[in-house]
Amino acid sequence: MTASEESINGIKQTMSKRQRILIEQALAVQPKLPLLVDPALALDPVSVLKIEDLIHKFKKDYTFVKVSHKIQQSAAVSDLYIEVI
Repeated sequence: MTASEESINGIKQTMSKRQRILIEQALAVQPKLPLLVDPALALDPVSVLKIEDLIHKFKKDYTFVKVSHKIQQSAAVSDLYIEVI
């Protein structure tokens, strides 16, 4: 298993796939205000796009609070974002 892979229930998953699964699991309980803390941290650019696509997919059903130090990514997936310096 490489550094970018983890095991979920004995099944090898990439970090990107694992992160997408965790986001979908969290949304399955239909939270009122989902909190995403650096959902694409330490992922490669292709994986970041997959996470952004997943967020866009659920934006019609949820208002997300997203905490991140990646301002460009926040701007890409947000209708409104606040930069705190």
